[in-house]
Amino acid sequence: MYTRLLTAIFILLISKTLSSQAFLTTPISFPQEINVLQDCLTTIEQQSNIQFSFSSNLEQLDQEVFIENAQTNVEDFLNDILPFYGINFLVKRNQKILLFNDTSRRNDNYTFFGKVIDDETSEPISNVLVMAGEYIKYTDDHGYFSFRFTAKDDLVNSLFCSIIGYNDQNFLINPQSNVITIKLQHSNLLDTIVIQPLANPRIFPSFLPTETLLEAEDLSNTPGITGRRDIISSTKKLASVDSGGEGTHGLFVRGGSADQNLILVDNIAVYEFSHVGGISSIFLPEILQNAKFSSSGFSAEYGGKLSSVIDINLKEGNKQTVQGSFGLGLDGLSGSIEGPMNNGKTSYLFSGRISTLDLITKPLISELLDFEDSSINFYDLYGKVTHYFTPYAKISATGYIGNDNIRLISDEQISTIKPDSILKEKNFNDIRWGNKLIGLNYHQLIKKMHMDIYANYSQYQFTSRGSFERALLGPPDEVQFAYDIYSRSKNEDYTAKIKFKYPTQRIGELLFGGEYNYQIFSPVIGQEGAYLGLKPNEIESFLPNYQSKNFASYLELKKHILKFITFRSGLRYSRNFGENFIYQFLEPRISISYLGENLWVEAMASVMHQNVHLLLNPGVGLPSDLWFPSNEYLRPQRAIEFSVSTNFKLTEQQTVKLNIYNKWYNDLIEYENPTDLFYNVVNGIPADTSAILNLEDEIVVGIGDSRGFELSFDHNSSKINWFFNYKLNFSNRQFDEIDEGEPFAFRYDRRHDLNMGFNYKLKSNQTLRINWVIGSGYKYTIADVEFFLGQQQIREPQFRNNGTLPPFHHLDINYSLRKSVGNKAILELNMGVYNVYNNKNPFYAYESDNLELKDGDVRIISIFPIIPNFNAIYKW
Repeated sequence: MYTRLLTAIFILLISKTLSSQAFLTTPISFPQEINVLQDCLTTIEQQSNIQFSFSSNLEQLDQEVFIENAQTNVEDFLNDILPFYGINFLVKRNQKILLFNDTSRRNDNYTFFGKVIDDETSEPISNVLVMAGEYIKYTDDHGYFSFRFTAKDDLVNSLFCSIIGYNDQNFLINPQSNVITIKLQHSNLLDTIVIQPLANPRIFPSFLPTETLLEAEDLSNTPGITGRRDIISSTKKLASVDSGGEGTHGLFVRGGSADQNLILVDNIAVYEFSHVGGISSIFLPEILQNAKFSSSGFSAEYGGKLSSVIDINLKEGNKQTVQGSFGLGLDGLSGSIEGPMNNGKTSYLFSGRISTLDLITKPLISELLDFEDSSINFYDLYGKVTHYFTPYAKISATGYIGNDNIRLISDEQISTIKPDSILKEKNFNDIRWGNKLIGLNYHQLIKKMHMDIYANYSQYQFTSRGSFERALLGPPDEVQFAYDIYSRSKNEDYTAKIKFKYPTQRIGELLFGGEYNYQIFSPVIGQEGAYLGLKPNEIESFLPNYQSKNFASYLELKKHILKFITFRSGLRYSRNFGENFIYQFLEPRISISYLGENLWVEAMASVMHQNVHLLLNPGVGLPSDLWFPSNEYLRPQRAIEFSVSTNFKLTEQQTVKLNIYNKWYNDLIEYENPTDLFYNVVNGIPADTSAILNLEDEIVVGIGDSRGFELSFDHNSSKINWFFNYKLNFSNRQFDEIDEGEPFAFRYDRRHDLNMGFNYKLKSNQTLRINWVIGSGYKYTIADVEFFLGQQQIREPQFRNNGTLPPFHHLDINYSLRKSVGNKAILELNMGVYNVYNNKNPFYAYESDNLELKDGDVRIISIFPIIPNFNAIYKW
């Protein structure tokens, strides 16, 4: 009886207590325009019967507030939001809540949180230097930063913010405040952008020395062939990057090949980013926000490639007003427009470019080179839409489509070999490539942890065709050859990723996540014994289908040790699998750096794997880039790298950098055939007109290594900036089936590479730039040894990559002017000359027989003579 009575009384008391606190679960919806704490309290009082009371010394109520979830309840607001502002609470009767200062918390550690945005567009600004007293931070990709202080620290009453392209600003803050939004204003007229060592040598950037940070203005600070500023032209100035060659696609970093670079655009993988022989890139400068470039010491976040990482972020679009630009120049017509939608919660950005290069290059190629007809053109189209659900949560959709075409046609040419013999020749060359990208990104800040979710699709197609016909008419015999050689690669990637970044004071910055990738590859190469020229042949039905699946997860810790040492350690697990194979690896990454008064040193070690292979044409002739995934016959490529980088500050204006590295490769692939498909022509061997070659029978697997050093010198002053970058590189390959297992030089083994530049600021808005590049020629395989097989004379190469193309070099001059037009509009003018002394750099070469069974010769094809350029861009 007593038990039942006590139970009833207990249940009654509990239910009474619960009912008295039930008002704390009242749902609350905060409007988008809420931006201070007092407004939040008023909203709660309006949507419930709750009343707040507080003492007069509660100063935090006028602080700006960041609400992670617009849909919440009273209890979550009290427990999650108020403590962040140093406010405690006491629930009283009749739905009254008393607020007061949390003095105990103020005597302990506390966190200061902020966000930096563009004053005109409200877009977040990443990598802004934020100084609070002696403390240094950089904003992340979404514009956020935070400081953690202790009671023994001096009170901080101001912040200093600095980034290229914006005015440096100081902000006075309330030492008791926890949250602030900082708006930076653009410089009205930007001077020449010069990257200098930080004035305070004790500042620790959020990135390591081997990660080169390129801001929006840096990305387009260096003109390309057409005079239009371009991110790839800027990247090729870096010490670890090859200065390139005429017609080469992609980047060549520390002896690696173009396929070994991970290129990300809003976290979407790009296979090819060059336009028509490196004339420009697909990245339009008007839409770029920032980029990070790494040549070693890779973060565990990145995987799947061996040489470098370029992580590019696009702008979100203006959230306050409509802006746009229009450009006219040698590379074509371009335009962009951006603006707000949905009362500023949504922004859009669209940009495009179409080439008009044919109008200038066609007569030049016809006049200066041996082609009767030619076509060089391309186009780009970008789109991005971003929607903010709350200040903490947003979703973005990014899309791109672009295409390139180079066509060179030589009609029938007749030349006299002997008094009674004539030679007739004609050829047709056509190369096409293009990308399609689409991706979604959802970002949310959950307390101090950043979460990003990605879903992407990427497609790349490459097609190369070369047809030629040659006939020798005259005694003793008439000889005639005709061939059509073609290749095609189609790649498709479906990718899903999730990434978390969690900064902590005690442990350090944690980065962890995972990704899944499904790939489809369709490579094909073949030849026919006929001159087809413009006539298509049916190769679509022959396209094979290779599939590959990839999964990866990673964990990384970055922490400052002692005060002058930064330590980063990461581990990445990768799994590559298909129907009949499974490969799985652990990839450790480690780096440690020291920052002294005038010296910056970093030592790094990393292991990388690459699940795709690029099969390059080993000889002369048109490119035939064929992509393969790993399968039961081909293991993923592997690279182990050790490197040391130093940065020594000689004076306030002069800096010397020296990097040394050593890299080892496994499971590389090559053609077993010692020459290219022109081998048949040289030796007069009829072509196999079955058209399609079995690529798996043509491939051999081997190892390689790359080593070298990089020396850079920079002199920066208010008027003059000059620099030089010199690279010495040794890159070798070794295959049991090639040259009896002896090592040979890699195709892109550029032994010496020198890039020099001089920038002179004529006025605050006028700059003269002079740049000169010279590099050793790339390797190729040529038949240089003759012997007889029965009655037939045969020529073969003595060893692989025994030939070297002529050195690549050119001198460029550029003048730029930037001035305000009206209140906000800006006009940019760029004019100059590419290849001032008209050097005929090799685009490609082909080996031919003089049809008299004597030594063959290599014919060099060049496509970029001296090119004057002019570009005008109007922005409003």
